Amino acid sequence: MNDLWKCLRREEQIWRQKSRVNWLKEGDKNTKFFHSMTDGRKRTNYISDIFFDGERFSEPHLVKNGVVNFFTKHYENMSWNSPTISGLNLKRLLESERIALEEDFSLEEVWMTLSSCDGNKVSGPNGLNLRFVKENWDVIRDVFMEFTKEFHKDGSIARELNRSFIALIPKIDNPMTMKDFRPISLIGSMYKVIAKVLANRIKKVMDSVIWEFQMAFVANRQIIDSFVVAEEIISRWKGDKEGGLLIKLDFEKAYDSVDFGFLDYMMEGMGFSVRWRGWIKECISSPLISVLVNGSSTSQFGIERGLRQGWEFGDQWKWFYGRQYSNAKKLISPSLILAFRWGPIRVRKVLGYDDGKN
Repeated sequence: MNDLWKCLRREEQIWRQKSRVNWLKEGDKNTKFFHSMTDGRKRTNYISDIFFDGERFSEPHLVKNGVVNFFTKHYENMSWNSPTISGLNLKRLLESERIALEEDFSLEEVWMTLSSCDGNKVSGPNGLNLRFVKENWDVIRDVFMEFTKEFHKDGSIARELNRSFIALIPKIDNPMTMKDFRPISLIGSMYKVIAKVLANRIKKVMDSVIWEFQMAFVANRQIIDSFVVAEEIISRWKGDKEGGLLIKLDFEKAYDSVDFGFLDYMMEGMGFSVRWRGWIKECISSPLISVLVNGSSTSQFGIERGLRQGWEFGDQWKWFYGRQYSNAKKLISPSLILAFRWGPIRVRKVLGYDDGKN
């Protein structure tokens, strides 16, 4: 019986290797094999019908309209009383750091940023990926740098240059509602480079505004450290006669619920300049978006809140929001949320971020 099992496993491995050989030989060429694979992928991802608010739609134009209405409502600004951060202990930028953030965009800085980008990622609405920009840099360099200079001076981006697609990736087989899809933004190349330049600059000052005990999205820090701390606390409680209580809060769609006004308010509290905040606001609030439904785009719409998946700043701003969540808890009576104590160490909360579920 063991010999039979080994033979079956060996045969399975052989066929698996053969499948990889076919893909390596013909998967990236204009071959029958390639087109049969793409046709199969299209059939799998095709949206024949979908439910909106309990009603089923199957006509292509109704499906598209339903998708646009869903995202328009999803990114619509919601009226709510924004919490204040006055009086809380915020770390602030140094004057030298504020000046460094506003320096002119040099040719070397832009080229280094462009070189670090993956040139083979899916392109935005203009159809030109970053590989095209890299290979034709000598030709388009002057035009590209003129674009960065205008952005630095005026703090504005033409909306046509900030267009993007949203691709719907099925999470499950036979998706029937919008919750069954994962939206991924396909962002234009020119906007992507300028956004990454700003993201690289802010990485250099993250240590000045993020406390040393916060993990992830900061150089030399690991997100897994937060989970190790939580696991250690649980292990100690299991062996402790007193025990303890853990409360887990899951913020669904954290990216999509970011309020532009509150983000600007946080940056102001951390000492970011008016010009820098204007650049960020322009980057996140000016896009025109279309959704790709069965290979064709819907009508365009704008957004009033939320960060697009694939946006260069997303990870950094998560920690800014996490910082304010931590500070806001200080306004709650200390008797309501007690810290775990281990000698001189106190742990009141552990924050973790995972955009994979958005």
